[in-house]
Amino acid sequence: MSEIKIIDKAIPAMDPEEKIAIVNARLAQDEEGDRFNSILGLRLAEISEEGKDPKFTYKFELDPIKMNLYGGLHGGLVCGEFDVAMGFAVFVYSGKKTSTASLTVDFLRAGNGKHYIITVELDHRGRRLFHATAKLYDTDNDELCATSVGTFSVIEDNNWAKNYVK
Repeated sequence: MSEIKIIDKAIPAMDPEEKIAIVNARLAQDEEGDRFNSILGLRLAEISEEGKDPKFTYKFELDPIKMNLYGGLHGGLVCGEFDVAMGFAVFVYSGKKTSTASLTVDFLRAGNGKHYIITVELDHRGRRLFHATAKLYDTDNDELCATSVGTFSVIEDNNWAKNYVK
């Protein structure tokens, strides 16, 4: 296990490349342990802070553990990918610990490709609650497979993020 990296400035004040590095370091750290996130293979690829609502783009690939009985992307895994992607977007924007309050997923078509992206927009940012919308695309077949909306609460814990990444 790698050593703890102290974050010396607030995450919201970091530039997009630093934010991406923090999120991906944490997701990689989860892969070293026994956490649910370890099977997701999710990586933050891009953050766009232009315009009114911040946008996040994540990538992941299909492998056998993520497949349903028919060889496509498993719906339960899609829910997990959405939850983690939106939760990390709230964390990056707020710099605070987050908890899922509500998550709704609509499945539009089967994911039968190998490569996927998830886009996340934070469309409401309050003091305690954030609302996010997300879309899952099968990039091999150029198809929108699922959409999701989520509400996330932020938890006041000023020391929590300082030792966030090992």
